[in-house]
Amino acid sequence: MKHYWSVALDDLKQPSIDTYKMWVFAGNPRQGILFDYMKDAKYKYKLAVRDAIYVYDNKFSDDL
Repeated sequence: MKHYWSVALDDLKQPSIDTYKMWVFAGNPRQGILFDYMKDAKYKYKLAVRDAIYVYDNKFSDDL
């Protein structure tokens, strides 16, 4: 388990997985509504993970 992991990240991970599965089931279209949903969910998830890591790393720096 990652030290920076939270319930909020879990809440963003599942929609990312679900939209990816729908996108694959539709034949991996490179444009359209499913592609947009998949990319949006993936981007939100990746951004949240990156922010969580940044906050976790800086928490210890600020404490020192």
